[in-house]
Amino acid sequence: MVVDFANLSQRIKEKQYAPIVLLEGEEPFYVDKLTKAIQDTFFETEEEKDFDFQLFYGKDTTVNQIIDASKQFPMMGSKRLIIVREAQGLNKKIDELLPYAQNPQQQTILVLSFTEGEKLNGKLAVYKEIVKNGLVFRSERIYDNKLAPHVLALAKEKKLNIGNREIDLLIAHVGNDLSRINNELDKLITVAADGKTIDTKMIEKYIGISREYNIFELTKSILMKDGNKAFAIIDYFENNPGKLIKTTSFINVFNVFYRLLQYYFTPERLSAGENEQNEILKRLGVFWTDYSVYKMAIHTYPLPKIIHILHYIRQYDLLSKGANGCQKDEIILLKELTVKIFAV
Repeated sequence: MVVDFANLSQRIKEKQYAPIVLLEGEEPFYVDKLTKAIQDTFFETEEEKDFDFQLFYGKDTTVNQIIDASKQFPMMGSKRLIIVREAQGLNKKIDELLPYAQNPQQQTILVLSFTEGEKLNGKLAVYKEIVKNGLVFRSERIYDNKLAPHVLALAKEKKLNIGNREIDLLIAHVGNDLSRINNELDKLITVAADGKTIDTKMIEKYIGISREYNIFELTKSILMKDGNKAFAIIDYFENNPGKLIKTTSFINVFNVFYRLLQYYFTPERLSAGENEQNEILKRLGVFWTDYSVYKMAIHTYPLPKIIHILHYIRQYDLLSKGANGCQKDEIILLKELTVKIFAV
């Protein structure tokens, strides 16, 4: 059976397993998280764990060794647990697991944990048998524009209060590495005054973000058509490698113009008072300090210009990913894009 993260997490809490559990996919954070959850909660006592748990690494073992261990009966409890980390190391001989996958030992839970974004070929007979007799979780790649809800879910799990602005700031600085983001959230817990609330000042102070030279100040200066400030920030990024997390810059520029487009197509804004306009911008995810910037930008960038700019952003985002054989550094591309936006 193929299951999602929530389903498998609940099964782990209730200790409702199948004889084989396959964890794989392009987002390694969730594979690691589930593997650790199984290992940490499977046994009631350390004594059971000492006798009925074995850990293997794919590159250092054989399929036959894993099968032999899996066929053994538990000594202390009712179930044995076998975890194979870095299971992609078995790929060349994974077919040897087919007979066991067809008739697995019911008193053993065999966990195959594929790391580094690897996954088992879904066309293989062994994969189909695992789907039939076991549980399969495939962690799909999380694209930059879909990352924020995952960060919010992590924060809620840690009982942290964090706003959209803080999430965006964290992603812009750390990048789309959920493991690093998770570690940064753990760090911020220790310095939060009440242990719960994360604000922008904390992120700036403890994660090392410049208040003046960051991606949000850049997008704000672009919306305001402040060329001096925009290019000063880009020069700062160029002279301070690592201060701009690559792969996030174009999505941030895209987001501000996409919000501007949404604001443009909100008909009630034309007759709304200031407070009502602020509410509209809040619903669109605009931080309160930027309300006035968007209200001015709607006049600076009429609809044809917004559409033209969104086209440019998509074009440069593709170039940053190597489209058309492009090998230019992302900061150079960001500078070129800014020039084009100001020229629209």
